[in-house]
Amino acid sequence: MSFYRSEQALPYKAPICEAFTKESCATWDCKKVHQFRYCYQYQNTVCNKNDCPYLHCTRVEQYDYIVSGIPTQRLKEEVARTLQNTNVCGDFKTRGCIRTS
Repeated sequence: MSFYRSEQALPYKAPICEAFTKESCATWDCKKVHQFRYCYQYQNTVCNKNDCPYLHCTRVEQYDYIVSGIPTQRLKEEVARTLQNTNVCGDFKTRGCIRTS
């Protein structure tokens, strides 16, 4: 079973970052949750695609982030992996960009 359908039953859900949904929030210090896309194939079986555009995190890691809003180091690494082949600021990929748009 995917975690996707059980999100509505969370005891507490950190607020969603509206700026991230508009692709304008570029900081890990944001106090709100960024709505990432998770690889459900990875969560339910296995995904061997090196260029998979979705985050390879467990359901527990996904749940913890959605509830707390605090990203783990592994989540940060997965976000960086998915951004490798995109035209995104190099500082944001590695440690977080301090520039404003």
